[in-house]
Amino acid sequence: MVLSLLAILLFHLIATIHYLYWKYKYLDTILHFLGGVWLGLAVIWYGYYSNKISLPKKPLIFTIIIVLSFTSLVGVLWEFFEFFINEYVAIKIDPDIVKLDLKDNSKDTFSDLFSALFGSLISSFILLKRGNAKQG
Repeated sequence: MVLSLLAILLFHLIATIHYLYWKYKYLDTILHFLGGVWLGLAVIWYGYYSNKISLPKKPLIFTIIIVLSFTSLVGVLWEFFEFFINEYVAIKIDPDIVKLDLKDNSKDTFSDLFSALFGSLISSFILLKRGNAKQG
């Protein structure tokens, strides 16, 4: 699980350094999708398998709400992080590439939520198959 996160972060770093997000417009959506799926799966793993906390074995809808809530929080924090980087770091490096785009931020957040829903449905299906969650 950690290796997949490192792979996503490494790809993000390479894409940023080599301006791949500007060359291939769809790349941002793909990485947000992968990040959202990863986050959805990570929440399920942490809540049900890590033995660090134990989510109650509630109906499936409870699990999906937990995953979407956590992903919403992380997605919004990520957009604030991107805003900070654009506003205070990237503008000093290359002012031509910095732009504020509320439409892009909204699309990114929606992509995060959709992909987390996808990840939570996959992992919830796995949980149900193993008998670790109640369908509801």
